[in-house]
Amino acid sequence: MPALWATEEHCNLSEKILKPPLLNVLTHRPTLQKFREHLIKEWAVENLLFYEDVTKLQIKAAKLAPPRIIIKIAQIYDKYLSNGAKFEVNLSEYNVKPIHLFYKKNQLSVASSSTA
Repeated sequence: MPALWATEEHCNLSEKILKPPLLNVLTHRPTLQKFREHLIKEWAVENLLFYEDVTKLQIKAAKLAPPRIIIKIAQIYDKYLSNGAKFEVNLSEYNVKPIHLFYKKNQLSVASSSTA
């Protein structure tokens, strides 16, 4: 709790120091490691693994052929987003329902794709 004499500017600075933007945490190796350790303790490491896999795909996508990108997307879906996935991330129904409908409509899955 900020001190009574703290200015609004001081409070905002403290907030920035104590709660840095997530991108700053994820792009700085020491804080990323601390964040990973925290997620492991909280039994929520699948969230970081999902973020890392999606980020890696975004970086590599420009160099991959479209069929390879589809395979990678299907692997991410099967691993993190499909019902009962090994590392299923906890997303709201509002966010995940359109993704499930897309995959059902297009029948994308690693099983229907060639091996990666």
